[in-house]
Amino acid sequence: MPNLANISLNSAEALFPTAYSVQQIIFRNHSGRELDLKALVTDFSITESIYRPSLMLSLNVRDPVNTMEELQISGQEKISVLLARTPYGSQDEELVSLDFIVTEYPLFGRMDNRLQVYSLRAVSPHAYVSELKKISRAFSGTIQDFIKEVLRSDLGVPENMTEISGGSTAYISFIVPNMAPLDAIYWALRRAYDQAGSPFYFYQRLDGVIVFESQAEIMLKEVYKEYRDAKFFQFNQTGDTSIKKDYEERALRILSMTSDVRMSKYGSIPSGAYSSRSEYLDLSTKTLSRSSFKYDAEFDSMIWSYKNPVVSTTFKPDNPNNTLSEFTDSLVNYIPTNKLAFSSPNYHSTTENGKLNKAQSYIENMDSISHDITVAGDFKLQCGKIISLKIPPAIDPGANIKNDRTDNDIQMDNYFSGKYMITSVLHSFAEEYKVNLQLKRDSLTFKLS
Repeated sequence: MPNLANISLNSAEALFPTAYSVQQIIFRNHSGRELDLKALVTDFSITESIYRPSLMLSLNVRDPVNTMEELQISGQEKISVLLARTPYGSQDEELVSLDFIVTEYPLFGRMDNRLQVYSLRAVSPHAYVSELKKISRAFSGTIQDFIKEVLRSDLGVPENMTEISGGSTAYISFIVPNMAPLDAIYWALRRAYDQAGSPFYFYQRLDGVIVFESQAEIMLKEVYKEYRDAKFFQFNQTGDTSIKKDYEERALRILSMTSDVRMSKYGSIPSGAYSSRSEYLDLSTKTLSRSSFKYDAEFDSMIWSYKNPVVSTTFKPDNPNNTLSEFTDSLVNYIPTNKLAFSSPNYHSTTENGKLNKAQSYIENMDSISHDITVAGDFKLQCGKIISLKIPPAIDPGANIKNDRTDNDIQMDNYFSGKYMITSVLHSFAEEYKVNLQLKRDSLTFKLS
């Protein structure tokens, strides 16, 4: 659990960015009986992801006092977690207060009849409640309005705990086909596109806020922080000035990093990354229409991390000398419509302007370059933020190489360095607080020559 040696006794400030304090971990059984498990928990983690509607808690307990029997644990428990930290040099204490409902106890063990250990997993209350309900009703309006309605009326989420995009989605009419509330939101999300054609994400952050925003909105955000990969530290923990500089240096240091460089265009082609086509059959008028997407032609009108495509216009794989953008048969979406069934646009109407094809390209290209990095803990390091990486080039100082790099960028690898979107965050709390980030980028910092 938290390393109290890293907390200043005089001011409660964190001397290292991995320091934190567990205020309480309240465990409530089915009848409301409470126990603070803080002294029994060995470690725990909280996961957030732009692909999930809820936070997930994973917690490990070392139990020498038989709390499982005393609390009559039966899989109907709630947990409240309160965490705190005060970054060095700051006067403001940062707090995280979250509620969870237990979903399972995946591991249990007993040693010499004197000690039992077990782990549990839990989700946010709105995700638990969603599995208890089904909704089936007609709706007309924007998808933002639909999400607000479901969160408020069906899941009981307070309005001050939501952050709904100000970007407009189309006005449509549909009937929810007997689905759990969160499943219905994701079903509607399949037809939600912003003005740039980018898809929307629905997720929950560490601060407990439930967010609905588009990929384009995320890409236009300012960079939160820049993290660096280096071997040594320049400062040490001596004197107030040095302590502050050492803290800042450690807070922005990449502790570990693995990368997934998906350079294979062959694998992305069938998913519509560079070209696709949608064909619409109107059942009422018996007419057929189509729209095509070509990456080369649409790239400049779309919103990316950088204005440099991941494919070259000089690469032509077949005899007619077509670029990858010309093969619109690589992915074909067949969509039935019925314009006479509704007085207003229906569920599929939003796809007819080519935005479905753009959204598929956005989603597939987001996996072009991804990294998993570990950094020092930060409550504000959350999904949906943009951070920058500064990675040194893979060059042996003793190697005699010839390149055209200038003195200004000789210390940075332009392929891996630059802006990334945070797509998943694992907040890991043990002796130290560290954060594992999944980062993704959809374009290049340089132009393919």
